[in-house]
Amino acid sequence: MSRRPTESLHQVRRREIEQVFARCPPASFSLGLELGAGVGFRSSLLAGYARRLVSRDYSRLRLAQGRAAPAVSLACDAEAVGTTFRAGAFDLAFSSNLMEHLPDPDRAFAGIFEVLADHGVCVSIMPNPLAKLTRLLEVLSGASDPGRRQAVDFDAFDNNPKSARYGFVRRQLWPVPHGAYRTNLEEIRQYRRQRWTRLMEGHGLEVTRVLKMPFNTGYWFGLEAARRAAERIGLATGYAYIAFKRGRSSPYRRFWA
Repeated sequence: MSRRPTESLHQVRRREIEQVFARCPPASFSLGLELGAGVGFRSSLLAGYARRLVSRDYSRLRLAQGRAAPAVSLACDAEAVGTTFRAGAFDLAFSSNLMEHLPDPDRAFAGIFEVLADHGVCVSIMPNPLAKLTRLLEVLSGASDPGRRQAVDFDAFDNNPKSARYGFVRRQLWPVPHGAYRTNLEEIRQYRRQRWTRLMEGHGLEVTRVLKMPFNTGYWFGLEAARRAAERIGLATGYAYIAFKRGRSSPYRRFWA
């Protein structure tokens, strides 16, 4: 059985939030920050865990499309988050499938460290190499939605607003990189768990837990039986990295102990 693209993607995003915050009671965080909010679907889910949630996205096109969370109305560059908000303001900093689209994720993590309270927690959901491989396989094999070519083109066009745009002919010849990388091979290397961990820990964030996220391709892999089979054998296309400021105590550590 297959689902429509948006329905399938929303189901995956819902499961991500449920798995990451499984042990967090409602309104656990006083003030949360969501970067890369998109059209606001995740924002509506995250809002249950924070008394107040500040959701921002870089793309004004996506903000204009937002329906699920009207509060997602102001643009914010994740690479400039450190100078956009007050230092130590947030006790939760959340992003999902964002960092791979930034030309300078180092700057983003440095900024997150600045705006995160000493007791705060940083939650970053990021893809792994299998995510890239399955996306390539889906596009090349024709297993994705019948309108996949348009979907893939829009995805690469809109998700990387700071990167060079690929011409029509190039997009038809071979799948373009999903994130802000020069080639698909480089993307596979950069998606490694060790690389994401090293980036975060290089900016004072201690990664204490790494959680498997649901198996999906990102291009709306709607074959539910195949997806569930992949999860049963332990496959994941992304991880949630739970990090705290190095050397600082936090009451939130118990949620991911």
